[in-house]
Amino acid sequence: MTKFVIALIIVAAILVGGLTSLLRNWRRPMGSPEVLERARQRNLRIEEQERREHDN
Repeated sequence: MTKFVIALIIVAAILVGGLTSLLRNWRRPMGSPEVLERARQRNLRIEEQERREHDN
């Protein structure tokens, strides 16, 4: 019974820690501005390529 309570406390602490870090960082982008700009450019290229393929 004691092992179960200790395991439950550890799991609860991990869950609470994970949730608080998610809530604290939910507005921050994932990556540096350079990485985000490269991803945006890549998405624009892919969209343009799909548009050209769809038109043909």
